[in-house]
Amino acid sequence: MINKYTVKGISYSLVLISTFFLFINVRAQNTQILKELNKYASQKYGTNDLLVNGWKYYPDHFNAAGNPNFNNLDWTNGNLVMRGETFENIDMIYNIEMDELILMKFLKDGSPAFVLLNKTFVESFTIDQHHFVNNSQIETNTDLNGFVELLYSGEFMFLIKHQKNFVANYSSDTPNGSISRQISVNYIFENNILHKITSKKMLLNYFEPFKKKIKKYMKQNNIRYKKATSTQLKKLMEYCDEL
Repeated sequence: MINKYTVKGISYSLVLISTFFLFINVRAQNTQILKELNKYASQKYGTNDLLVNGWKYYPDHFNAAGNPNFNNLDWTNGNLVMRGETFENIDMIYNIEMDELILMKFLKDGSPAFVLLNKTFVESFTIDQHHFVNNSQIETNTDLNGFVELLYSGEFMFLIKHQKNFVANYSSDTPNGSISRQISVNYIFENNILHKITSKKMLLNYFEPFKKKIKKYMKQNNIRYKKATSTQLKKLMEYCDEL
């Protein structure tokens, strides 16, 4: 079993670079690199009393077949907001099997450092034009935990929870199991109540007084609810909100 070690005292402005994972897991090298991180943080950002914790990133199922990341994305440039402070052009991946956000930084010698962020401090992030928020930022006591995509926000919010799961299907093709396909579930959050909207029928029932208008709009714009793109869903929600 691999432990996660917490290291305190690294500047918050370095975006939670308080621990890291290297391909060569040698204690002496880790100690030296940690010193470099501290030195780099101090030189670039100065001191900051908002100190936080992070962890080395270990994928839960490293050798499993498949990709655990959102939309199968590799390292992607994005923006991050933590405790009101914005960090732009950050290399990150969003592991939706673990529901964790991971950053990549390069040290002076070119070695990569992978940091699993403490999501307590992450307010939101944008990756591949998809905007995610920490569910703690939404006033709801539901079981919808972790990060959710905020597709639309007006009189109501339209949220999407993306997830992948580990499948213990051990065979000659998948000796270490596999990662499932991406599962995305839509929700409408209104009046502090979360409503799961998994079908066109449920959507129309939710907006019962405007059912005919919404059906007409979807037909005119060739929108098939379960297969709709993010752009189509956003426009549909804008239309529903105007009714």
